[in-house]
Amino acid sequence: MEIKNAADLRREYPELVNQVEQEAAKNAIQAERQRIRDIEEMSLPGSEEIANKAKFTEPVSAAEYAKAAMKHVKTQGMAYLQMADEDAKNSGIGQVKNQLPDGIGMAGTSEDEFMNAIKDTGGQYRKG
Repeated sequence: MEIKNAADLRREYPELVNQVEQEAAKNAIQAERQRIRDIEEMSLPGSEEIANKAKFTEPVSAAEYAKAAMKHVKTQGMAYLQMADEDAKNSGIGQVKNQLPDGIGMAGTSEDEFMNAIKDTGGQYRKG
C-alpha cells in the first residue's frame, strides 16, 4: 500500500505513529514547562501582569518576554524619575535659603570660634 498522508501512515503503522506522537507530546510539554520556568525566573516584582500574559493569555518565548520586561522596567524607571523631578520642583526646595543666626557669619565673630573648634577637633582624629 502506498502511504500518501498521515491517515494512511496511522492505518499501516499505528504503533509507530503512536510512539512518535507520544515523544512529540513529551518534548512539547518539557519545552512549555521550561518556557514558563524561564519567564518566572526573570519576573521582577511589579511585573506579574505582563508575566502572566506572557505565560498564559498571550504566550511568547522567554526571550520575547525578557525584551518586554526590560521595556516595562525602563518605562517604570522613567515614570519614577519624572515623578521625583516633579515632586522636587513642587516641594519648594529651590526657595530654601541658608541663613545663619544673628551674630554668626561675620569675620571676627562667633563663626571663627565655631570653625576653630571644628578644626581643633579634627586634628585629634588624624592618623600619623
